Amino acid sequence: MRRTRPGRHRPALFVLSPPYQPHENAASVATGCADLLRGGRPPLLIVPVATPTEQPPRRVLIAADREAFALTPASRALHPLFVLPGVDIIVAHVSDGEDDAGCGTALRAVQLSGLVHGLATPELRGYEHDSYAEGVLAAVADTKADLVVVLARQRSYFGELFHRSVTAQLLERCPVPVLVLPVWCRKRGPPCRLSTPPMR
Repeated sequence: MRRTRPGRHRPALFVLSPPYQPHENAASVATGCADLLRGGRPPLLIVPVATPTEQPPRRVLIAADREAFALTPASRALHPLFVLPGVDIIVAHVSDGEDDAGCGTALRAVQLSGLVHGLATPELRGYEHDSYAEGVLAAVADTKADLVVVLARQRSYFGELFHRSVTAQLLERCPVPVLVLPVWCRKRGPPCRLSTPPMR
C-alpha cells in the first residue's frame, strides 16, 4: 500500500448523499456538513440518491440575501460550473414580506462576489415565506432548478445553528442537489476578484 503524504491531495469538492429514508438522521448529517465547512474547507455537494447524472445542471438557483459576501479560494475554484454553455442562473431572495429593495441588494451581492462573473445579469425572483428553508424549496419548485446553491458564512454559534437547521430541512426535502459554498462576510474577508474572461 502506498502511503499518501498529508496535504498532497486537496479535494475541490466534498460530495455526499443524505440518508435514503426521509427524516432519518438529517440533523446529524447537517451537523457533519457544518463541521466539514468550518475553517474554509472545500464546498460541499449534497446529492439525493435518485438524482440523474447524465448531464451537468442546467438551471442553477442561488439562494442569496442582503449581506455582501466574498468567495473563499475553494469556492472560487467552482466558478467554471456556472459559466458552462446552456446554464441558466436564477438568484432567489427569500423574505417574510414584500422586499423589492432586498431582492436588488441580494442580486448585487451575488454579482460583486464574482460568482457569476462573465455572465449576463441573472434572473431575479423574490419569495415571501416565514421559513427560509420553505422559501428556498418553493423557489426550487417554481423555477424547476436542478441545482441549489446556498452560502455558508463563518458566523457566531447561533448563526451556525440557523444554518444547520436550514441545511437539515433541505437534506430532508430538497429534490435536487444542494451545493453549499463556504464564503466570507465581505467586512471580514478579503475581496475575491476573478480574472476569468467571459465564456458566453
